[in-house]
Amino acid sequence: MSSTSKIQRVCRTIRNFPGTVSLWAATFAAAVREVVQEYVRHGARRLALYSGHAEPGQLEALREAVVPIVDADPALIVL
Repeated sequence: MSSTSKIQRVCRTIRNFPGTVSLWAATFAAAVREVVQEYVRHGARRLALYSGHAEPGQLEALREAVVPIVDADPALIVL
């Protein structure tokens, strides 16, 4: 079982601040995956993903979102 399939939200530490939106890890990973796939479809070959929170769940969701895309296209670089 991957960590994104566990019941967890990616933004836990600041979740109680007004206006904070916390997504399920699987939702966040799916959104990131779709955005990256669209950039690749438009010709992007090098991408840098940046997380301002660095929570373990968020970083793992980012990783799980892009690994299958990079594995399918060895010329693609995602940092």
